[in-house]
Amino acid sequence: MRALSSLFLQVLLSNSRSIMLLLFLLMACRISFAQMSANDTLRVQKLLQLGQDELYKDSLEAAETYFLEAGKHSKRIGYKRGVATCLRSRIQVLDRQGRYAEGVALALQAVEVSKKVDQKDLARSYNFLGNMYHSQGDVTAASTAYLSALKIAQRIGDVPNQRMYGTNLATVIGEIGDYEKSFSYAHEAYQLARQTQDSLGMAKCLTTMVQSQLGLSNYDAASKYSLEQLQLAKKLADPALQILAYFNLGDLEIERKRYSDALTYYHQGLQVLENYPSPGHEFAISMGISTACLKLGKLSQAENYFKRSIALAQQVNAPLFLKPVYQLGYELYEKKNNPQLALDYHKKYGALNDSLVSAETQQSIQRMEIEYQTAQKEMEIAQQKLVLAQNNLEIEKRNRLIYLSLAVVLILLSVVIAFYMRYREKQKTNAQILQVLKQESELKALMAMIEGEEKERSRLARELHDGVGGILSAAKMHLSVLQSEVDWAGQTDKFQHTSSMLDAAAREVRSIAHNLSPEMFLLYELDEALSNFCRSVSNAYLQVDFYYLGESIRLKNSFKLVLYRMVQELINNIIKHADATQALVQLSLHDNVLQLTVEDNGKGFEMAEGKGIGLANLQARAKEMHGELTVETSPGNGTTVYAEFDITPFLEKDTAETIAV
Repeated sequence: MRALSSLFLQVLLSNSRSIMLLLFLLMACRISFAQMSANDTLRVQKLLQLGQDELYKDSLEAAETYFLEAGKHSKRIGYKRGVATCLRSRIQVLDRQGRYAEGVALALQAVEVSKKVDQKDLARSYNFLGNMYHSQGDVTAASTAYLSALKIAQRIGDVPNQRMYGTNLATVIGEIGDYEKSFSYAHEAYQLARQTQDSLGMAKCLTTMVQSQLGLSNYDAASKYSLEQLQLAKKLADPALQILAYFNLGDLEIERKRYSDALTYYHQGLQVLENYPSPGHEFAISMGISTACLKLGKLSQAENYFKRSIALAQQVNAPLFLKPVYQLGYELYEKKNNPQLALDYHKKYGALNDSLVSAETQQSIQRMEIEYQTAQKEMEIAQQKLVLAQNNLEIEKRNRLIYLSLAVVLILLSVVIAFYMRYREKQKTNAQILQVLKQESELKALMAMIEGEEKERSRLARELHDGVGGILSAAKMHLSVLQSEVDWAGQTDKFQHTSSMLDAAAREVRSIAHNLSPEMFLLYELDEALSNFCRSVSNAYLQVDFYYLGESIRLKNSFKLVLYRMVQELINNIIKHADATQALVQLSLHDNVLQLTVEDNGKGFEMAEGKGIGLANLQARAKEMHGELTVETSPGNGTTVYAEFDITPFLEKDTAETIAV
């Protein structure tokens, strides 16, 4: 049982033209990286935090979705630290699901990416690689990875992480039976955690310290460390650490032959598992309960938990999990007087033990072979360098004709490369021109459609204003004449009420006509038009503020109308649905990038439920204008809509020429 305990500790837990072109490309890359928006990295961090929140809530699929999205965005913007962090975050999900082989593959990727980040990040990736190797049962590979992480941490003075890497290494050393050295590493890491007041680190160190003391049969010390670990786990409200603490206490009582007390601790761990599903943790607790029941003679209960243990071991696909299960099965069915099953499990245990030993031997041989091949390759490289040096001496002795021939060849090669690069540059330029022409064509078609829509709106506005508005005015006039010509004693209130209703109808018609065809675009620019609109919709129940940042600039009416309609739609949504008291419309211009923000302090909504046709249409319209629109909201936290546009195609001709100059 002690070997089983130590097994799960980490599982759970050319020419001048060419040169000029090269310099230009390098400068362009440098500028591109320098101008990478902080919003991009913030988005990665936000997605990672959302994923961690879902992981904390045991929503593993949702967490993995957020981590994948963060990784894609990091790759898109060239954010290598983000890529490495996303890979390590996905490994956390795979570990909880028992998908250890996939975890090893991702950890190896993380190590390669981290080599391009910094030493601290590389140490973290080596630690995750060690975790996954350990979960697979490859103790040698896990030790190598942990030791690499620890050496880096010590070299760069990363004290907090020295504690964690030392603890992991101590766990592996304990599994191979060197309990004194395991305790030494774990205790040193514990002291580091205590100095930095790292309660979580102390609790993790105590896990390894308990197992080391159990291995040394120091039960009093193991009990002391187990209780301290349980106290810290409860203080931190960490379910994984609480399960480990109960598991350690159960193991301790098994060693003391207090099987009833052990069963009590295991069941307490099982209660925590109800709100923290984890195949690895459940396997350990189930094995503990089965062992305790077997010792108490409760063979039916022991068999039930044994079957659950073997199912979980097969689920996580870890051969080392099956080894203690088969041994327990042999003991269980021997007591149940079922010699056939007992013999079957005994054979499975022997076969698996032999295969694991063979695999370990093969891994060691392969590593020695790789080391030998590496030494051989280094020797071959040294010999090749010697031959090259001798050849260089011989070349230097040759006559000037050979040098002249080489110079001619180099010149010809440079000319060929120059012509080729010029040809590729022309191809690239032509492709860019075609892309620009295509975008301009699409934009013209969109502008024509928008102008058509606005013409129809203007026609409807005139019909309402001149037609319906005129009829209402005539009706009011006739009503006034009728009132003056006939004595309507006692009916004055009714006449006045009818007259006021006609006035209200006329005002409503005028308001609709103005909204359909906002004349202010003929007089004002976009910022002034939006400012007037916000003032007009503000009332005693909703205050709509408008801010503009940047210089005033002339835009095409078609583009101004699109943005005006978008703001109208968003403010109408706030009035109808948000129950807000304050709203903000902000417009900012910087380097021909126009940013629009509309937010409120209303009730918000769930994006999965609240993204209706209106928001989808707004996002589609923004995309058609070569922009992007995003929505951030949650119940009780209001709503923020953010849109961004490149206004270069929408500048008035004289404005565009001024900016170009």
